[in-house]
Amino acid sequence: MAGDTVRAEALYRAAHHIAPTDVDALRGLGALALQALRPLDAEAYFTASLDLDPTDPVAIAGLSLIRPDTATETRLRLRIAGQTDALAPRLALAERLAREQRWAEARRSYALAHALTPADPDITYNLAVSLDHSGQRHLAADHYRMALDLAAQQPARFNPSQCAARLHALTSVEASP
Repeated sequence: MAGDTVRAEALYRAAHHIAPTDVDALRGLGALALQALRPLDAEAYFTASLDLDPTDPVAIAGLSLIRPDTATETRLRLRIAGQTDALAPRLALAERLAREQRWAEARRSYALAHALTPADPDITYNLAVSLDHSGQRHLAADHYRMALDLAAQQPARFNPSQCAARLHALTSVEASP
């Protein structure tokens, strides 16, 4: 969570070495591999996690980012329906919908994820982007502002300079006659 992925990976590897069936270690290694653009490694870790727990929402979400198909979307929607407070499948669905430029649906998914974790700068930023693409510029500006405030307090993956530039563009349009 502090953004030190090298240390996080070393710790997850150590945990996995000690307890090869530890689902948390497998999830963490899968998430880090996905973030490092190593989809084959990520798939192996997430699949191993699902072998231990077939309902693992993080592994399902991770695999959905690697294997974008209709069955995966259905599986995510079922997981969300069964666990309304499960963040991982909701975010995976939102990211999938955003990649497919299904902005209204992505906006709804990001909004629900934001309701679960309102202090997360990246979720707030992604909600702002989806609002922006949905034509809700005023709300988008509010959420870009919130994302920047949150990113000043904790590590974030989005680019604050790009966020600030988009916020400036939106507020400049609002200020024009």
